[in-house]
Amino acid sequence: MKKIVMTGAFLLSLTVAYAQDNQAAIAQDGEGLFGTIDQTGASLAAAINQSGEGSIAGIIQLGGNGGGGEESADAGASLQALITQSGLENYADIYQEGASQYAAISQDGEGNGAEISQISVFGLEAVITQSGSGNGAFIYQEAFTGPATASITQVGTDNVASIDQSDFLTINASATIYQEGSNNLATISQLNVFDVTASISQTGNNNEAHISQSQGVSGIYGNIEQTGDDNYADISQDGDNNNYEIIQNGNGFLELGGNRSNVFVEGDFNTVSVTQLGGLNFIDIQQFGTGNVVTAVQGQ
Repeated sequence: MKKIVMTGAFLLSLTVAYAQDNQAAIAQDGEGLFGTIDQTGASLAAAINQSGEGSIAGIIQLGGNGGGGEESADAGASLQALITQSGLENYADIYQEGASQYAAISQDGEGNGAEISQISVFGLEAVITQSGSGNGAFIYQEAFTGPATASITQVGTDNVASIDQSDFLTINASATIYQEGSNNLATISQLNVFDVTASISQTGNNNEAHISQSQGVSGIYGNIEQTGDDNYADISQDGDNNNYEIIQNGNGFLELGGNRSNVFVEGDFNTVSVTQLGGLNFIDIQQFGTGNVVTAVQGQ
């Protein structure tokens, strides 16, 4: 096992090549920075780049061997991890175990935190990008085999996002979260699923969105798009071949909140589409059975 720990006021351009074809690099420019890389196995590649003050970065990689991903800086590495941070008191941590996995965290600003945890035989990819202050992002991936991809992008202040793909029976899952503004919350859960896609996009303030895909569903798609303030949307999918979409555009009014949508479907071949324009709209959809189609439009 090889380990690098770097502290100090100015550390720049350090590259170390290990036996077993492992590679590690740490570059730091600033004060009170801490970076650590811990690798076990063969064909591993990791890099940490930090500038500013008081930031912490950690990478742990286990396993080895296997092909590298297309986005890798070193196409021959089986595990690849990259952390890039600039600003004040940011925190980033990556843990990987298995082979043919890629993880990257990029943060710019102050007081942001990000964590990626990956456990699989092969085929996991996770990327977190944050700019602003006080944002938090978390990705958990655990599968017997991939592929599974997860991406979180946040711009603004005090946004929180999480993606959970921590189920050994989760295969060929894709999850994407984009948030811009302040105090937004988004979660995606994909457990015991096959060939599924989920995406959340929120622009504004105090919005909240959740997508849950579970119970052995396959071939389904869930999408939430919210623009404005104080909107809420929740999608729960636990049947087969379900496609749900919620689009909300509007603002809340004082303590009354904005648009609210709750969708729950249990069954096969269901399609739900909800579009709410303006503010103060509410819709609750529940479906039981097969072959159901529901479309709802509210507001102007």
